Amino acid sequence: MQFANPAALYALLALPVILAIHFLQQRSRRVRVSTLFLLDHAAPVSVAGSRFQRLRQSPSLWLQLLAACIVTWLLSEPRWVRENSRQAIAIVLDSSVSMSAFQADALEPTLSATLTPWLRTAKAVDWLLIESDSRQPTLYRGPSLSDLLAALPAWQPTRGTHDPTEALLLARSIVKATGTVLFVTDQPPSHLPAEVGVIGIGQPFSNVGFAGLEVKPATPDGQSAWSVLVRNHSQEPQSRDWWIAWQDPASPAAAPTKQTLSLQPGQTLTLAGALPKGIDQAVLHLSPDRFSIDDSLPFCRPQPKTLIASIQLSDPSLNQLFSQLLSALDHLKITSSAPQPDLVITEIGVATPTHAIQISTGDSAGSVSSLDPTPVLADSHALTRDLDWASLLTPAATDLTLSTLDQPLLWKGSRPLALIRPDTQEDGSSTLRLLLGWNPLASSAARNPAVLVLLHRFVEDLRQRKRQPFTANFETDQPLSFDFPNKAPRTLHTTTAVPFRQRTPVLPGFFEVKEDTDLLLSAAASFGDTREADFSRAASFDETTTLRRQSALRQSEVDPFTPVWLLGLIACLLASWHRP
Repeated sequence: MQFANPAALYALLALPVILAIHFLQQRSRRVRVSTLFLLDHAAPVSVAGSRFQRLRQSPSLWLQLLAACIVTWLLSEPRWVRENSRQAIAIVLDSSVSMSAFQADALEPTLSATLTPWLRTAKAVDWLLIESDSRQPTLYRGPSLSDLLAALPAWQPTRGTHDPTEALLLARSIVKATGTVLFVTDQPPSHLPAEVGVIGIGQPFSNVGFAGLEVKPATPDGQSAWSVLVRNHSQEPQSRDWWIAWQDPASPAAAPTKQTLSLQPGQTLTLAGALPKGIDQAVLHLSPDRFSIDDSLPFCRPQPKTLIASIQLSDPSLNQLFSQLLSALDHLKITSSAPQPDLVITEIGVATPTHAIQISTGDSAGSVSSLDPTPVLADSHALTRDLDWASLLTPAATDLTLSTLDQPLLWKGSRPLALIRPDTQEDGSSTLRLLLGWNPLASSAARNPAVLVLLHRFVEDLRQRKRQPFTANFETDQPLSFDFPNKAPRTLHTTTAVPFRQRTPVLPGFFEVKEDTDLLLSAAASFGDTREADFSRAASFDETTTLRRQSALRQSEVDPFTPVWLLGLIACLLASWHRP
């Protein structure tokens, strides 16, 4: 049974008012008469004036009390749950990692107290428990609230800041229009789809954590400089101990030397140091607090892939120009001859068995009259995006015939000035050629930053395609892919081996990616989403009361005895007026 208007129960306050009225007695009046036998016989009355006396029961009193109860019952609009009623409720848990700070002590008690009243909205309730990370499986689906609550401890929120709309719309499609969708989070959301109830389980607290990392490759002396940011996310001064633990397999771990950090409200400090020679991994630690995921930061010494470039241009001046341009790129070894180079720089029309940058040599250097005033326009492509090409002066573009697979980069009028041409070699491997349809010596390419950035992006694209083990630092749950085909199933190795899903681990730590037994990557993953580390807006709230009342109304029917209660109310009032 539900009340459509529970506020009407305040009408029961009329009961003590009626009783108080019946306690009051009428003030006595003095009447002067000459003869006592002329007075009518009357019941005793109060002789001391208006005051409280012992309550005297009367039919009028009980009739008035009964009438007040009937009025309250009618105003509260009682409704009875239908025997065949069924309610579907979907609970979507916020997968943001900040929820982990409240999972142990607030999640289950809050949901138990909030969801239990929903059991009275229908004869049968079907529960669905999912999380806002739509990549994860369903946590629970069934008719038991206790089983739903039992599934909560096994849940692990791991995502950074994200939009839960997709999961909420999925939940809505499952429970249909008559069902209810509830979203459980730790901070008031900025926007949600309509008809979604929100339950808050958070509370503000002070948090200090690592907020950024930079590790440089090894210098000639074998050391790698590192620097990290430590941020105080609260509005109060904080003090934390920090230390570093070396992951040195050659010697047992020594007791760390702890140092103390003092941070003002909202302050960010920088810690810096170096990885000693022979040590490739380390973990920075802060004294733990309630949000532990940003209190440790594992990192490793970067070892990027090295590309070998062979310059095979016939013009010595062009050789020198490209040697200067490519020498500005990191981890690129330049040689005039190599048995198996990763990149060849040569003229257009020369067959290449690998990736190549090919240029036109049609115009001589210094031929100012050959410059074409037609402006250079960039096509929409990742290699040319957000670069300024207006200052690039070149001769007329060489006639490059576009095939269906070519990707134009730059245009000179109606002619392509630069393009990417994919090729398939005899062994079945895929290669890319960057075709520059002008002579760089007869242009401003050597002084144009956009050309250098274009070459850098192309080289980095080739680096991603090279099958070679490397070491790097990533953030947790970061997309990670390899731009070369599989030779065997790939696995992600942390403490256990699991299939590689194109992402880094969801928890900080060291990991490896292997293809069968071949190592592809050795890396470290650290937490880097500082938005999740700020708990100043965390709050507890319940915005589901209105939805619960609406759901109860849909699953119930009005009191069938309402006409009887109305007749009873009229009878009580008439009888009360008739009987003193």
